[in-house]
Parts: sequence; structure tokens; C-alpha cells
Amino acid sequence: MNADLAVSGPRDAFAAEAGQPHPPEAREGKTSAAQLRAMLRDRLPDLGLATDLAIAPIDHLLDSAGSTLRFYKDPTFYYANHQTSYESFLISFVHFALTGAPLLVVTHPGLFDNDYGEHCTLLAELLHQTGHSAADAIQVIAVPHELKPAREFLLGLPERLEGRSLLVHVGGWREVYEGQPVNMMSKDLLEITLRLRRRVVPIRISGGLPAKALGYKFHLPYRMGRLTINMAPAIEPEELTAIEPGRRRQRILDTINEMAPPAETYVGKANYPLLKNCLRRHTQTGSSALKCFLLEALETMPDPSTETVLLRDFVRYGVLPAAGVSNVEWFARKAMWITDGRGLKTV
Repeated sequence: MNADLAVSGPRDAFAAEAGQPHPPEAREGKTSAAQLRAMLRDRLPDLGLATDLAIAPIDHLLDSAGSTLRFYKDPTFYYANHQTSYESFLISFVHFALTGAPLLVVTHPGLFDNDYGEHCTLLAELLHQTGHSAADAIQVIAVPHELKPAREFLLGLPERLEGRSLLVHVGGWREVYEGQPVNMMSKDLLEITLRLRRRVVPIRISGGLPAKALGYKFHLPYRMGRLTINMAPAIEPEELTAIEPGRRRQRILDTINEMAPPAETYVGKANYPLLKNCLRRHTQTGSSALKCFLLEALETMPDPSTETVLLRDFVRYGVLPAAGVSNVEWFARKAMWITDGRGLKTV
């Protein structure tokens, strides 16, 4: 099962001139949330509500000042730890904003069985239906649970990665407390990395979990805190090949773990007003955490598109617009999804 989160947009040229390849170009260092959202609007023009939904996690769930980003325009493998369900969505759109380059995101099958999968699928449908220029940038695909199908899936990855970067949470499962080490990485994934000679950028996500496990995993960050995304300098193919074979996976895992905050220490920046407002919405409506977050983000967005203003009106008055949106049918489906159809009136 997969979904093209159609966000390819204007692909930056990194082809060779006169047969000579350009040196790798990376977007490194600090980029403010304001810069990221402006870049994303430029890459996703004429999409209204869909663009605002892509910007929402940048506005509320990213600690841009505390993050160190290193994204490349040419195909690169990004190997990360895994704290929350929503971080793949966030990283994908930050990568797209900075590079415009195509990305394959490998996730678990459960993503497609909940609100997160439905959210991604609806966004992808709009881009494909409208033939938008951004219709191929982010592809999301699930690795099977069973061992043999999972291995066959991984061994088939090279066919999907021509000209495309890769994002994988190498530990496989979401962590349950801050600073939890990543101890697993697929041997097949390493073999593909070496075979394709792609650079590896280790990523450490932090700030999304409590100091100690609470008995459940998180879809959104604990206390609605902002996530810090720290990316280590790239491990180039030559460096990885030169390492003793038995130490190559550990080199990647060690780098991810070295960037972790002290284990069992809460380092998130809790956003209690956002948490309170989302809990209020949940109490009043019974909607999921994701839908409550998205509605709160759209309701408070300082520069909403016309479509987002119309969605706000739908929430208040229950009347779907017949004009003023790029795709009336899609807007109606998204509005009904995000509100669970509450308050719909016929006129």
C-alpha cells in the first residue's frame, strides 16, 4: 500500500553541465519557520487549503531555531530515530521546501489504517486530480510486517529510488521515552545503501516524548511540544565502505544516538495553550488528536488562504461553499473528514 504525497513541485536542476557533475549541494544550518513556510508556499502554489495543511506542522511542531538541517538536492539516504507518527509528514515537507527534490518515505502499515493515512491520501488525491506540478515529490509506502515480505520489499527498494532520496526510521518502531537509543537497523537496508553508493545523513529527532514511558506511544508530540531535528554531517559512500564491514551499521546507529539528549530527561518545549485548545476541541467533539490539531492550526493561522477561511466558515455555519475553491468535490470531502461531518446543513 502506498500514497504519493504529490509534492514534487519545480525540481531543481542538479544535472551535469558538459558531462561534468556538480558537487553535492546541501541546504545546511538554520532556517527559520518563516523561511520554510515561504518556500513551501512557493513550491505549492494555487492549492489553498492543502498548502495550509502542509504548513501547519511547521508553524506549531517544529523547533526551527534548535534544529540543524542538512538536506541535499541529489539522492541521499536519511536514517532517523522515531518518536511520533506525525514527524515523517513534517520532515517530508521541510525536505521538499528546502530542496524541491523527490523523496520516498518508508513507514509502517498502520499509518494507512488511521487518520494520518487518510490525511495523506486526501492530499495526494487533490494533487493528482488537478495535475499539479507537485504531483510526484513525496511518496509514502509501507513495509510489510511479516519477515519474508518485508525483506522482499527492502530488496526491491532500488527500483523505487532512481533519482529519489529515502527517509527511513531505522529502528522500525516509535520510541516511548526521550533519549531512548536506537539499536536496530536492517542488514538489507545497509546492503542497498552500499550498492547504490548513496550518502547517509543520520537524523536525531527529540523533544516529542516524556522523560519516562507512560505505557503508550505518541502520534503527536508529548504536551504538543516542538520537535528538534538534528542532522549529522553526511557519511559519504567512500567513508562507509572503508569501515570494517561488521561496524558499518553501528557507525550509523552510534551517530544517531550520539545526538540524543540524556536518556529519561524531558527536553521538549511544551505548548500548553495549544494542548489546552486541542483538548477542548476533543472534549467537545470527540474528534481525533490529529483532526483537533489541524483545526486549531487552521483556525489560528495568521495568513490563511481563501479556502481555509471558507473551511472556518463551514465549521461555524455548516454550509459548504459552491465556489471559491479550486476543487469543490475535494474541498467538501476534506471538510467533512476534518470535522467528522458535524454541523453540516443543507440550503
